Amino acid sequence: MNNDLPTPSSEAQAHSEKLVAYIREAMQGGSISFADYMQQCLYAPGLGYYVAGSQKFGEAGDFITAPMVSSLYSQTIVQSIMPTLKETDGAILELGAGNGQMAADILLFLQQQGDTSTEYYILEVSPDCQAQQKQTLEKQVPDALVRVQWLQRLPEDFKGVILANEVLDAMPVHMFRYQKQELLERRVTWQEDSFAYIDEPMQDEVLRLAIAALPLTQDEKQDYISEINLTLPVFVRSLIAKLQQGLIVFVDYGFLQDVYYHADRNQGTLMCHYRHHASSDPFLHPGLQDITAHVDFTKVGEVAMHCGLQVSFDSQAEYLLSHGLLDLAVTDDEKQQLVYSQQIQKLVQPHEMGELFKVMCLEKK
Repeated sequence: MNNDLPTPSSEAQAHSEKLVAYIREAMQGGSISFADYMQQCLYAPGLGYYVAGSQKFGEAGDFITAPMVSSLYSQTIVQSIMPTLKETDGAILELGAGNGQMAADILLFLQQQGDTSTEYYILEVSPDCQAQQKQTLEKQVPDALVRVQWLQRLPEDFKGVILANEVLDAMPVHMFRYQKQELLERRVTWQEDSFAYIDEPMQDEVLRLAIAALPLTQDEKQDYISEINLTLPVFVRSLIAKLQQGLIVFVDYGFLQDVYYHADRNQGTLMCHYRHHASSDPFLHPGLQDITAHVDFTKVGEVAMHCGLQVSFDSQAEYLLSHGLLDLAVTDDEKQQLVYSQQIQKLVQPHEMGELFKVMCLEKK
């Protein structure tokens, strides 16, 4: 991890200080859960990372997502879901559409396949991201804009495909610590002019029971720090309830529980990004850096199967290669073929995105 982050501008620093004051007021001189801290850092009205106006995506932002690496990524995704779209005569709903590149590539690919009728919905909580999405679509697929609609809440009785590309990792998580076999909640307080962790005896019974259900061993409880997403099951159930028929596709970095909560991963998975620098410190530049945690895909799958859905799980590399990524990259243009080759390496190589990112599909009716 590189905690030597670039220095924010004076304007950005002033923005961060406003968020710091906002969170400190909520603390009322005590502590708050890490989930509450992460929620405010990312989504505090007008101040949080995802709802304020800073550049987040691409070379000028903080990170790059797979749709920005290559249009082949989104083309492969839509190629894999086209049978579901035809069977359900349904639409596409993208959750948190970033800068709109995935939506643009999907709509353009559909047009090239002769599909000019499939509707595209985007559920976006950030006004800034929504503006970026509209700009991207107007520039790249202006003819398809009539089929795009932005939503503030999940639609009722939806048929088709719900896409969630790097959405689950941005959900707030609680942190916990086992120290000398005692379960502690890792909370956030204010100490010496900065936010800091404070480990307190576990008081939240819901959190205690959720942690007790994790596959932790006695050895791990000597000194072990990790996190848990209590909102994840509720969120997945809400999507399943709204989906009348079709498919939910989650793409994110994460693990099954036996890997996620392995004894060797004793510092959790928390990750922060600022100007393409990775950090393990969520207290640096609050509101200016992204804060994420890996996804517990075991929990996602358990919820889905309990609701009667069929579940499949692959690495990103396995999913893309099995759904025609290489066929989509065939071209007679040697220069373009070289570009595609470089992009494919980024998408599927184990040391790049290929194994770190996973794809879980939930099929309903």
